[in-house]
Amino acid sequence: MKVKNKKFKILVLTLFLIMLLSSSLTAYATDKYSYSLDIPKVQGLTHTTYTLYRGTNNVENKCGVKLTYSNEHTKDHPDGSANTATTFWLGVDNPDGVNPTGSAKVNVNENAISYTKSNAYSRASLKNVYLYARDNAAKNAAYDIDGYWYATLHN
Repeated sequence: MKVKNKKFKILVLTLFLIMLLSSSLTAYATDKYSYSLDIPKVQGLTHTTYTLYRGTNNVENKCGVKLTYSNEHTKDHPDGSANTATTFWLGVDNPDGVNPTGSAKVNVNENAISYTKSNAYSRASLKNVYLYARDNAAKNAAYDIDGYWYATLHN
């Protein structure tokens, strides 16, 4: 009887550890942070007011952006749709105020099905980064956007 009881305890403990580990990995893999930005006219720059820590030195580990809302609604979108596009990239947080580019610049379409991903540069490894944005075209009109981003792809 004691052998069965011991095996049962080991089984329960193993299942508990598997559940605990899988739930923590899932939470880590789905971390996303919201942004709300005012995009200046004529490709003026803006960035989030907060930084995220890019906790990797693997430049193949991508960052990502999802653009869920824009009030630009232009017909000038490259595919002819009414959805707008905005250019995004990471900027490395430096106390001296110079924030070098931390990733490739990518154009992100409003309401794209998935995150648009970009390789980060080595200068953004293990650093705090801002999400920078500007209009993808030099139009003389400002607009507002909302969405989600992550500085490091965790899966």
